[in-house]
Amino acid sequence: MHIHRSALSKQHRVQHYTAANDAFDFFNMLTSPDLLDTLETSLPEHR
Repeated sequence: MHIHRSALSKQHRVQHYTAANDAFDFFNMLTSPDLLDTLETSLPEHR
């Protein structure tokens, strides 16, 4: 399976962030308004 370079770059950033921070900080990053807004714009209309 071919992984897009942008997705691979994001994976590396997440891996780096998780290695450098604790679980609480990582949870806060995953539930940040910026990330949730990006996710909402990416969802299909039927959701």
